[in-house]
Amino acid sequence: MDSSSTQPAAQSNAALAAWYLCGRHRLLWNVPLTAALLVFILLMLLHGTMQDPRANLIQSRKALLASAPPKLPDTENAAVDYRLASMNAVRFLGPTEFHPGTILGKDSRLFERADIQAYLSANALALGQLCKAARLARCNWDLNYLAGTAMPMRHLPQMREFARLLAAQARSQAHAGDHAGAVLALSATFALARHVESDRNLLSCLVANAIISVAQHSLQGIILWDPPTDAKDAAAYRAMVLQDTRCFDRVAAAFQGEQTFGLYEMDRLAAGNPAAAAAAAAVAGAMPGPGMEFFLPIQYGADRTCYLNTLNEFVSCSRSRRVISESEFQKIMDSHRAGPAILTQLIVPVLSRCQISFIRAEEAHRAMHAALAVLEYRLKHGHDPRALADLAPEFLKELPRGIFGNEPLRMRMDPEGIRERDGSVHHPGIIRLYFIGENAIDDGGKSNLQGMDNTGDDATFCLPPAPQKAEK
Repeated sequence: MDSSSTQPAAQSNAALAAWYLCGRHRLLWNVPLTAALLVFILLMLLHGTMQDPRANLIQSRKALLASAPPKLPDTENAAVDYRLASMNAVRFLGPTEFHPGTILGKDSRLFERADIQAYLSANALALGQLCKAARLARCNWDLNYLAGTAMPMRHLPQMREFARLLAAQARSQAHAGDHAGAVLALSATFALARHVESDRNLLSCLVANAIISVAQHSLQGIILWDPPTDAKDAAAYRAMVLQDTRCFDRVAAAFQGEQTFGLYEMDRLAAGNPAAAAAAAAVAGAMPGPGMEFFLPIQYGADRTCYLNTLNEFVSCSRSRRVISESEFQKIMDSHRAGPAILTQLIVPVLSRCQISFIRAEEAHRAMHAALAVLEYRLKHGHDPRALADLAPEFLKELPRGIFGNEPLRMRMDPEGIRERDGSVHHPGIIRLYFIGENAIDDGGKSNLQGMDNTGDDATFCLPPAPQKAEK
């Protein structure tokens, strides 16, 4: 073969080599090779986080069952009386806007309405059973813990409705001058919250917080519209209100319960139904396909480790009474990530507001306790204390401080009074006792909770102005 025939072939090979070596064309084969190498390295790194979900499931199942309340005989189980009350409870048949549970802070003359009085009378038997349940120390709702996060908790909405019924009964009794009966009804409401919280999962703890808020709102309505005129009645209300609701202990217990349920659910998902696992992976953003059986166990190990360590640190912070901001929640989670932690990332934003909810309820409780001490001082001495320090040690062992910023309790007279959401104003010259809220701004005792004074962030309890003495 002559040189003239080989020359075109050499030129063709040279052109092809130049095309391959061209920077723009080299990307066509460099990019997929680099991506494949990165995926391989990632899988090798994550392989160290792989865990056996079936072995973990045995342990998490045991821990979950151990967290359930102990079995109780019917005579010692408050849930038995709550179920009887559910069978005897009667619904409110009046207009929705006048449901007693929605007007707990309103003018007490509303509780004279015939439909409200008929509602309370029709529930006399249920109210008696609720008060009987409240006298019992323990409660077991007999829930199916092995259902995990799908565990039916149908009692929770019923318990919140019972709280509104008891709170309405307290308002009605106080308006009729029966403050001893009002104290009994509100005590039963606080006991109801404690019984709901006997199941240490986040949802139960948050519902218990809501029930405490209902009781606080009802007591605020009583003090504003039907305040006791006898120091003994004021002392009874104050004795009913615990100054410290152990909010950090309750938060730690809620986090620990959520950790127990979360680990069990992760283990069950990874070791159980492939269709459920694939659906969860799709929601979490994992790529479906033939490699799913291999990818899920890898992702599961990293996620489980991150979830376990993150919740452990949340529990530790709560037990040391440390307030965690939302940004700190994210930093704590990021510090424990060793790979994909998709389920943990979905859960943490919910938990970040959980601690704040408990702290708000605790600060409101402390302000309420101090305000009742001021009222008792007023009824005993005939005038308000000149300073909050005058309350100690006769009425308070020491002056309470807030949790956000450790600020002292504040007291001021508000000449405007309380402004409702509808624009109406009542009780000019009101006395506000409050702690500065999460925003670290002194809003003058204005609070956006419970539908009144929705312009501030303070934890507040209000007292009506002291009655003016008649001139001689």
